[in-house]
Amino acid sequence: MKKNYATRRTLVILLIVSVFVMPLYGCNSRLHKRYFKVEISNGIKSFDDGSLKYGYGIPILTLKGTHYEAGLEYGVLMRDKLQDVYGQLGEIEKSILRKFPVYMKFFVKVLVFVKLFLIKSRLSKNYIDELKGVSDGSGIPFNQLLIASFIPELFTFSCTSFVKDVNGRLIHGRNLDYYFPLIGENPIIVRYLLNGEIPYTTVGCVGYLGAFTGMNDKGITITVNAAPTVNSDDGDGRPITFEVRDLLAHSRTLTDISANLRDYHSVKGWMLTIGSSDEKKALVYNIAETHLKPTFMDGREIFVTNTFIDKEFAHKYMSLHEAGSESSVSRYVMAENLIKKVDSIQTAIDFLSNADFFGYKNTIGAGDVTLNNEGTLQSVIMDPSNLTIYFSSSGMYAGFFDFYKFDVKRSEIYLYKEKNTLTSLNSFEQFSTWFKKAELLYLEGNFKGAYEFTRGQNISYLMQLEGMFDVMRRLELLNKEGALLLNSADRLIDKYSDYALPYLIEAKIFFAKKDFKNAAFYGEKALEARIIFPYMKADALSVVAESYYKLHKRGLAKQYARKSKNMIEQYAIGTHEKEILSKINRILSD
Repeated sequence: MKKNYATRRTLVILLIVSVFVMPLYGCNSRLHKRYFKVEISNGIKSFDDGSLKYGYGIPILTLKGTHYEAGLEYGVLMRDKLQDVYGQLGEIEKSILRKFPVYMKFFVKVLVFVKLFLIKSRLSKNYIDELKGVSDGSGIPFNQLLIASFIPELFTFSCTSFVKDVNGRLIHGRNLDYYFPLIGENPIIVRYLLNGEIPYTTVGCVGYLGAFTGMNDKGITITVNAAPTVNSDDGDGRPITFEVRDLLAHSRTLTDISANLRDYHSVKGWMLTIGSSDEKKALVYNIAETHLKPTFMDGREIFVTNTFIDKEFAHKYMSLHEAGSESSVSRYVMAENLIKKVDSIQTAIDFLSNADFFGYKNTIGAGDVTLNNEGTLQSVIMDPSNLTIYFSSSGMYAGFFDFYKFDVKRSEIYLYKEKNTLTSLNSFEQFSTWFKKAELLYLEGNFKGAYEFTRGQNISYLMQLEGMFDVMRRLELLNKEGALLLNSADRLIDKYSDYALPYLIEAKIFFAKKDFKNAAFYGEKALEARIIFPYMKADALSVVAESYYKLHKRGLAKQYARKSKNMIEQYAIGTHEKEILSKINRILSD
């Protein structure tokens, strides 16, 4: 669980699920009773020109006709599963709503209607028609589907994407990292054969009509990565995942991509990794506000995590907290070291499945600092030369689970690689159990519950340490009960002696306990660590500066404060940076 996002994320999910659930059992009762004739033959369900079959429990949905007709086929054929997914969202909604006062529930309902009015105009008529078709076919109210279309606009998600030229054959891979397990637990393959469009295939989640990952029959492959900018809270422009569908539907070459993307704009930051198999070329589009800048594959590979690959874009639009986060930087370094080994589908799978962390093998529970991590819901490899897609999907660490091969021409799924035996270990199962429960409590905003639940655990994972620190900070327990966390941090320092994070957490605990000498000591230990990331370093510098200031060592305090300030001001200034700058500027002005 990532600290500092919890409150906003809870409100966002409350917004989403309030729209999902409130009308589900009343507003559309007429459509719940509507009858559609579905035929079943040889295990294949069909309605109009659409069809549905399963491979290894995974739905393969083929849609034809207009966008409305395709939506109707989706709704009718996937009706039961759609009701199930939205029902699961309903249970989450109930848990969240219990924690909010009546006035907040009313506020959210008002916000929902305002939001719906604003966002509907951002979808093209084709996709509005498609949503209406899904609604008519499934009984899911249109407004629920509309809000769901904007989930990527409301959340920040971490991802890794790459394209590798293997002897003239492009292999395009991605990990979709998103702290919302429902996505990974409900995968779907959708084959679009729509009127006037190039046929294309997406790997996604039941009930979400946009595309995070897709390939068309002309060899164009596209994946989406977020690049959170300082204006990421503001929605604007067409939803990026529907833009991906349009690009797949109307692009045969990278020249087509450029022309079709020319007028796109978004306040939020995105990167589109795009491969063109026939041209044997690939690029990444950096997108921020009205600016689009391509970075072309130079050599045999190109890869991105969540910091703009274009350095000018990164410094102009991103804060140090995002551009220099442990998540984005660590995965980028790991990718840089491993991409050279990708020379086949198997080694591409090895790349996406890798959970090593700077020499620490199969690092479970370290946060999203590894390529395959707690938030990895789907691992996908597209082989456009052979029109095949290899994928794994799970509620966490997808790269460790079964990989399947989808043959587009035959519309068949085959088991390609069985899951890693690591998933059967007690330690993995114990972490998984803790993570799912703690994440739900965090999602609900139930920090006291998260504290009590984690307090009863033997804190042995970095993510547990960081999460526990955050909830104790929120509950103002660091001064009173910080000793508990210090013991856990000591154990993790023994395990990760050259990683700055546990030292920095100790420094912050000692600072909260007004033990400024130890705060400065552990802050400096963090700065000396072999593994430290830019934002973490700026944060540690500020803690040391504040500690020395409290110890009346003004010269040292200013020295560390200047270093922190210099790092922060190389990027755009976001909320986290403003908080640090307000503290260190007081030191520097004294």
